[in-house]
Amino acid sequence: MLIVVEKIITEYKKDNQGNTIRNPVNNRPTPDGFKIEREAICLDEVKAVRVWHKSKYQKENLLGDVTALYMFNRDSEKDARGSKAAEIHINESFESFNSRAKSILIKDEQEAK
Repeated sequence: MLIVVEKIITEYKKDNQGNTIRNPVNNRPTPDGFKIEREAICLDEVKAVRVWHKSKYQKENLLGDVTALYMFNRDSEKDARGSKAAEIHINESFESFNSRAKSILIKDEQEAK
């Protein structure tokens, strides 16, 4: 059971050598905008879904609602440190995602009968 989502990817500022610029106060990467990618995810891999409360930077630079998906296992995708991504932010309201996911699950259940 696949569902297509618009995944939010945070892009970070880079120096001339391509190294990520870090904030000197908290040593976190400095955001430089967002990129939206369409991706099909398996509903069986979703552990939990919740409303994501956008940060001040996200409110200024990201249109629409954000929903956080917490995943069971993401073997296909790893971050820069090599650890598995357990959380995905999507550019869709919680209510909309929930409604679409339920309709896919109900349709799949009816086809199985």
